[in-house]
Amino acid sequence: MGARASATIPVAPASDWAPYVAASGIVDCIDDEAAIHFVADALQSTPLPSPWVIGTGGHGKRQFINAVTGEATWKHPLDATLRSLADLYHRCAPLCQESRDAMLSRIHQKWDTEAKDEYSRWRTVKLDEGDEYYFNTATQEAIWEHPAEVFLPGHYMRVRAIERLRSQRYLSGLRSRACIACSNCSLEREADDESEPSEWRLNLDPPEASWVSCA
Repeated sequence: MGARASATIPVAPASDWAPYVAASGIVDCIDDEAAIHFVADALQSTPLPSPWVIGTGGHGKRQFINAVTGEATWKHPLDATLRSLADLYHRCAPLCQESRDAMLSRIHQKWDTEAKDEYSRWRTVKLDEGDEYYFNTATQEAIWEHPAEVFLPGHYMRVRAIERLRSQRYLSGLRSRACIACSNCSLEREADDESEPSEWRLNLDPPEASWVSCA
């Protein structure tokens, strides 16, 4: 096993995501503003997984572009994760603090285990000319991007969402957010007990050292 490593992902501020969430169908009911703001907060504090970047499409609408393939789509690369967080909000928000904490602890442990299992499947493959790529021993998938840059943003998004759901102050603030009908309104963020981190770290073993040499 290699030495312990820290995967560091910078968290950059983003523009207001609430209108996007409302229009995308991520939250089933467009009138559920608290859930929309909850998902928007998750988007605001999470970087895109590699190799995706944000671009602008027709009529100035936000779109997501794969920097490797050139693919452009209106759907966020973490769409499935966002929908799962909207569902988590609806399950947790009505609960009392004790019940909510118990549920979130179980979910956090499950998601942590899944993230570490996913990361452990990747191996580094070094080529003779010095380049390297990453190979998944379970799916046989090969990628150029470091697995941490591809898969950890989604895990980070879920962990931060759990932290927010633990805070009754945050949940109360969601319900008092201003209407988001105007697409250029600013999304006022409810202050948590601690400020947003400028970076996030999840300690993981790095992919195994090179085990294949290709001509």
